[in-house]
Amino acid sequence: MQLPDDTDLAAAVDARSRVPIARLRADWSANGLYLNPESDLTQFVQSVEVERALATDLPPEVSLVDGQSIAKLTATLKGRRRLSSGGYAELDIAQTLSPLRTDSPLYGVPLVGRPDVNLELGLRTAAGPRLISQFVGPVNTVDPRPDGTVELEALDAADRMRTDITLPAFIQYPDRTATYGNIFDVNTQWVVDFILRRNGIYASPPPRPGGILSVTGHGGAVAEVGHTRPPFGDMTRASGGLAFGGGTGALWTPGVFGLLANDGSWCGKYDTTGGYAGGVRGGYVQHYATAAIPLELGVGLQGWVYCGTSATHDVPGGLTESQTREVFSLFPYSFPDGYAAVNRKRISLVCRPSGGLGIRVCDGARNDLYSLPVSGAAAWRYVGVHVVWRGDGKVDIVHRVDGATVVRTSSVTYDFSTDQLLLANAQINTWCSLPWQDFQVWRAASPPSTSLAEEWPGETWTPQAEIGKGRNHLTYLPDVVGADSVELLDEVIGAEFGTSGNRMTDGQFFFRPRASLTASTAVKTVTADVSLLDLSMPTRVDSVRNIISVRAQAGYTQYEQEVLYDSQDPWEFLVPAYTIGLFEIPITAHTVPYLGFLTAQTPENYSEAASRGDMNIYCPLRTDNNLINTGVGAQLEHIAPRMARLRIRNDSGVAARLAAYSPTAGEPNIPALKVGCLRIEKRPEVQQVHTAPDSIAKYGSRTLPLALTEWRQRLDTLAPVAVQLRNELDKPVPPLTNIPIKGDPRLELFDAVRLLDPQGIAPSVTGRVVKIRRRATKTGLRDVIDLRPFPSTWPV
Repeated sequence: MQLPDDTDLAAAVDARSRVPIARLRADWSANGLYLNPESDLTQFVQSVEVERALATDLPPEVSLVDGQSIAKLTATLKGRRRLSSGGYAELDIAQTLSPLRTDSPLYGVPLVGRPDVNLELGLRTAAGPRLISQFVGPVNTVDPRPDGTVELEALDAADRMRTDITLPAFIQYPDRTATYGNIFDVNTQWVVDFILRRNGIYASPPPRPGGILSVTGHGGAVAEVGHTRPPFGDMTRASGGLAFGGGTGALWTPGVFGLLANDGSWCGKYDTTGGYAGGVRGGYVQHYATAAIPLELGVGLQGWVYCGTSATHDVPGGLTESQTREVFSLFPYSFPDGYAAVNRKRISLVCRPSGGLGIRVCDGARNDLYSLPVSGAAAWRYVGVHVVWRGDGKVDIVHRVDGATVVRTSSVTYDFSTDQLLLANAQINTWCSLPWQDFQVWRAASPPSTSLAEEWPGETWTPQAEIGKGRNHLTYLPDVVGADSVELLDEVIGAEFGTSGNRMTDGQFFFRPRASLTASTAVKTVTADVSLLDLSMPTRVDSVRNIISVRAQAGYTQYEQEVLYDSQDPWEFLVPAYTIGLFEIPITAHTVPYLGFLTAQTPENYSEAASRGDMNIYCPLRTDNNLINTGVGAQLEHIAPRMARLRIRNDSGVAARLAAYSPTAGEPNIPALKVGCLRIEKRPEVQQVHTAPDSIAKYGSRTLPLALTEWRQRLDTLAPVAVQLRNELDKPVPPLTNIPIKGDPRLELFDAVRLLDPQGIAPSVTGRVVKIRRRATKTGLRDVIDLRPFPSTWPV
């Protein structure tokens, strides 16, 4: 309920004599300001009605509180606009809104789809007028009629969410989860947030224009811009020996903007060299950017990091400030020979034992730490870093923390030359050493301005949606291509019986998990305008569900790569001299392709390597069948959710193809390209049944099966939902419908109310509002509600 502590408004609602007020505006300029001279429609309102109700896929006899909240506004308008100078406008409202009136001030202005309508209702109180927003949403219909009236209809903002959704591929390794829980499972919040962001609705800062990686961390370590490999890393605590998923606590923790963030308690042994000491690493996720990162062109990163004194991260006592753990790591180049990860060229944001941060610069020979001071106690801080490798070998570093920007230049020189090959999709790791969220990477020659006119992007933000923490956990992301946004939201939220809709206060989208519907304390007592004994309340045994069966099926990937593409023609990949050949390779569902440089084989040993199962190999051969020793490199890029691309650079001076000698003497050449991938492997289906024995004894066995879908993967996270459903449905409780009450602009959908009989004959009923039809005219304000009584308060 809105404004529950406004005593003046409460008194006005309950007063015998009431003076309702309303304000209806249309944002004809579609800029959110409602400043068009024709925007205020209040004086034309003859009547206006807003209806909010729940849409659900459950059987109609099961009156459960779940589903999507749908709202619609209808208004009847009539009259001429009063002018500030006195008198009335020449055109009435029907003529003003006629699309063919060239003399209308709104002629040529789009009247439907783009503009929003905002309705506020309220009452005059002892302290003055009180208005409360009731509806914000796009105009759907404008119907001027010959009698001078206009029928206007608007739908809630969900009507605008029509972007086609394709989810990225995400799977994880099973042995990271078998013993210690699924540490990198995706929470429902991430999926909901991803869909909203694709529709331009941002609960946290949007991806930078031209950014090459964006990972929100809102319940999922999955990139929204860029690509994500299965999570990797040994998770070992200094205080214990847990590995492969070790640690305590949940992976996701409350963060900024009311959203989840990556938890920082999952981390590895300390790092004494700036590399990966002893081969022990903290848990991390590999991402690949949408482009390369030439450091001489400049690169920036930003994110929110929980840091400062006493920030939670597993750093043993007695370490020096030079012993750090990585938070974000940028790897522009491929691995050097011998897979010497400690010498791999990179730029990293690291955390230090003091709770502060630092920036590590490693060129393979040097590995230097630049302190990034953090003052004060542990808190969420916006952190921005920009790095440029200059022509003289020095590095310019700009960093921003706590609203302060520091510019510095290294005193030493670094070598980021191309002795290691530049990755077309730069590798970027997000680590679990400190809590973080809203991580982004971009390429730019200069850092963002620090002037007031142009702050670092993402440093401030006003959330555009309310997204709760879901009850569901996903071991992989289902295969979704080109899905309707609203339909997909229904599937995702419906899998855990949550609720969603658009808030009546500002039209913002909300997702609330089932746990938010457990409170049964009434926020208001209302008296029906009719006797409760006269209400229709058919009690049906079909409304009982005392056996809740849940089916689920997880999916993981294995370490062994499968074949993504095995060339079938020795002339399939032919690249002229001094050119780059680009060849697209389609990706199937639930496939994460190998990315990076392939390993060249000689024509003599390619066949043996391929036959023993080696992946990501190729052999360059001249068109005259002679070996090409150097100058031909091949790497695989990820360019779209369902498309990879083979990039072959030929600097050898002769035309090259990917072919090798046949293992059978005298036979023609064989094709010589084999690239691998990781694919999902579904686990056997599992089932769990939750029963209510007392209810079965009274009403017989009545089952609500929660069908197997790709959105139900783990029984343990779905069990609390199933138990709650069983407790709500174990006895026949009829919904109470079409209850007229005194209009109260504070009352909202999902509010718990206590309903009184006006004659005091029938006992009171406490339940949740599942439908409101609110109608305002020039003389009155009335509500008609539907109520779902709480089973615990129902007399049967």
